[in-house]
Amino acid sequence: MKSLIFNKMKYNLSCVPDYYTPFINNSYKDMATVITLIKKIVRKDKAVVDIGFHLGECLLRALALGASHVYGIEASKTNCGILKNVLKENNINKSVSIINKAVYKSSGNEVEMTEPGDMYCPGVFTLCEINKHINVKDKEKIKTITMLDYLKSLPMQDINFIKIDIEGAEQWNLEWLDYLAVQKNLYIHLDLHEWAYKGYTAIKLLEKFQLFDCFIIRYGKLTPYNDFYRLPPTEAGNSPVKHIVLKTREYGEESNYG
Repeated sequence: MKSLIFNKMKYNLSCVPDYYTPFINNSYKDMATVITLIKKIVRKDKAVVDIGFHLGECLLRALALGASHVYGIEASKTNCGILKNVLKENNINKSVSIINKAVYKSSGNEVEMTEPGDMYCPGVFTLCEINKHINVKDKEKIKTITMLDYLKSLPMQDINFIKIDIEGAEQWNLEWLDYLAVQKNLYIHLDLHEWAYKGYTAIKLLEKFQLFDCFIIRYGKLTPYNDFYRLPPTEAGNSPVKHIVLKTREYGEESNYG
């Protein structure tokens, strides 16, 4: 039987198509940094948010670590359906709130997920190569929401960790960073995307990091990072650092991460 075992909790993955199983079960390199971080930060009295939850890799592990609640948003109907099936298969009907919407520059619109290789805007790629494996032929129309509107819908006082990985849509309407900066006891793991560094909006995004204590993940540890205009190379090569960890400066309890 296909399964995911994490922190002594076993999830039945028999409902997951074979193509997707490695993503959930073994995870992948980019996700490994998030998993390392949540092991240190997730608390039983606090909730976790995953913006761009893919197949629920982070959310399932946060639940296994005892998070009081997990919230998630994902643009792909396919991915949302898979996670809902996993939750149903494992009789998880509480402590989870997920929605199928695309983070965009405005709320209440409807946008079309495009064919592989196309992108109508940052953050909404195609339903990806993976659609080929389950014979998805029709384009999907997805309702939109701004990052700020989604965050304001959440009980921020109960949350201490947010993961954001939305293919560049983090650059839309940067008011969401101002909103998070005034929250207390909060860590944000943000994936930056290489194409996005070249634009004016990307510079504004980096400037916003000055509202937080800012770290990069290097050699499995959090390293303070204060150069907001020039990202250093990773240890793997000369590509920009992809994973940024932001911490609200009013954080009252230091993490022992690293």
